[in-house]
Amino acid sequence: MTDQEFEELWRSCFPRLVRYCQFRTTTVEEAKDVAAEAFTRLVAQSPTPRDVLPWLYRVATNLSNDDYRKRKQEAAFQRSAEPVAPRTLVWKDPDLWNAVRRLGRDQQLAVYLRLVEDLPFAQVGRLLGRSEAASKMLYRRAIDRLAQTLEAESDE
Repeated sequence: MTDQEFEELWRSCFPRLVRYCQFRTTTVEEAKDVAAEAFTRLVAQSPTPRDVLPWLYRVATNLSNDDYRKRKQEAAFQRSAEPVAPRTLVWKDPDLWNAVRRLGRDQQLAVYLRLVEDLPFAQVGRLLGRSEAASKMLYRRAIDRLAQTLEAESDE
């Protein structure tokens, strides 16, 4: 990958990746760190992945999952009663955030891409490596599962 190609990718993809990472991490600084680490891994990747944006989303998801597990373990050691939750404007309701965190990786990403990024299903499908119809079904199942989870929690 040339410097010019990297610079173009950075300009076009980094802001989107930071927004996605804000959805998955606790602070803006952590989101920027995760996004930057994903780009670092992209540079180290040889050869460069054919479809870069889905690859970056996948790496950022994995990095943020690692970060979440680490924070959760640290919180357990500190005997903190507060759940680990993001401090973003998108997910103000901690119950909703915790329900989204329990979805599978692809369902989380589909919900994020539709509700936060407002992407059409065709683009969601491309980013997930699925057809448009499959991405619609994945999103619908994720929303149904969220509704069931939130309803069950409200009954408790």
